[in-house]
Amino acid sequence: MELEAENARLKETLRELQERYDQLDASTSKKIHDLTDEIELLAEANRLLQEKSPHQASQETASLLQVPDELLLPGPELAIRQLVALDNVHSFGNLLSVSAHATRPEIVASGGADKCVCVHDWQTGKKLCTLTTSGPVLALAFNPNKEYADYFVAAGMDAKHALYRLEQDGDEWSVATVREFHDHSRHGAFKLAWSADGRLFATGSSDKSLNIYQCSQLGDGGREEVEKIQSFYFNGTVEALAFA
Repeated sequence: MELEAENARLKETLRELQERYDQLDASTSKKIHDLTDEIELLAEANRLLQEKSPHQASQETASLLQVPDELLLPGPELAIRQLVALDNVHSFGNLLSVSAHATRPEIVASGGADKCVCVHDWQTGKKLCTLTTSGPVLALAFNPNKEYADYFVAAGMDAKHALYRLEQDGDEWSVATVREFHDHSRHGAFKLAWSADGRLFATGSSDKSLNIYQCSQLGDGGREEVEKIQSFYFNGTVEALAFA
């Protein structure tokens, strides 16, 4: 009986030690993660300070003065003409992202700080429809394949993104949600890119990860499938994306 009691006491002691170890391990991991975030923020702040320093500004000005005028001044091939300007497209805040339809370039989607995706016809100046999301819309990208041109991806500051389908019924327009994702772990910067065939898209984020998604049965409304097929991890924020 005494041996059984001793064994029970030892087991309880081991259990308590394991609990303390688990708590310490979780606490240490969180502290390391927080310190890493703080170091990255300090590095970014230092970079911004360096960019604003007078010495660097003078160097940039000197470099700019060395560029030939023909490369700085717009030539006849680079002339840009404003066709139309749309005002008050979002309820408040900045316009953060924009993308044009592949087969109907007069249709443009914009994402704003008001957490909305607004679809416009810039030729008529009419707002066709509005979709409310869960966060400020940092990135937008219509599918480049003309066969799937009504699909687009929108990504928010809250680390969420989704595949949507633009729908038209007579004069009525709407946006249907195909699938939503929350695969990134950190709020902030977000980048999007489609493959040329429109079957793959990639997302990059400030959590230092890049995810690739594969789409199937696009064009078959209600039966589309999207799955994450691969992830890559880097030492810093994913600032740009492009498919070859």
